Amino acid sequence: MYEYTIFFCLSLGLYVKLACMGNTSIGGEGGNFPQTVWKVILSAKNRQSACYKDNLNYLISRYWKPVYIHIRLKWGKSNEDAKDLTQEFFTQFLIKNMLESARPGLGLFRTYVKKLLRNFLIDNSRAESRQKRGGGQRKISLSSVREDEVKFTGEPDNFDVFDKEWAKCVIDNSLKRLESYLHQGNKPAYYKIFYLYD
Repeated sequence: MYEYTIFFCLSLGLYVKLACMGNTSIGGEGGNFPQTVWKVILSAKNRQSACYKDNLNYLISRYWKPVYIHIRLKWGKSNEDAKDLTQEFFTQFLIKNMLESARPGLGLFRTYVKKLLRNFLIDNSRAESRQKRGGGQRKISLSSVREDEVKFTGEPDNFDVFDKEWAKCVIDNSLKRLESYLHQGNKPAYYKIFYLYD
């Protein structure tokens, strides 16, 4: 079990202290998103730049721990899940070239990263949910099944039994309500005639 000690200064909007037992040592000590340095970010976008790989590595190393901490705190993930999700996020970040759409005029880079991370985590959560509902199973089109391929056992399935019991229950309740209504209106003979007619 992990214990968190978080002191949050609401008026400043800063984390004053963050001590999470069970965190990883990967990514160094820092947990806050770094200041936006557009010169480094723009160099990391330019594949022809001499410093391209160094700047890209620098960005990922500076943002790895804050992304990890964000996943732990905001999304309540375990240490191992947060590490896996952080790695997957940066893998997708590189594969999909997400750095390409970052622009200085659109705001802070950390805001951009948090937005990408939020979308990534929502997509990941949906994918996990789909998998739990049988997302990996082979689907068969009902229109491709011929009538002669379907075998009937002649025994009612559970749904038929359920439907019959449900209908019986509805009718019984309706008859009880009708009898009560007619007795209250001093017309019990009507109910007897109705009941005997059946």
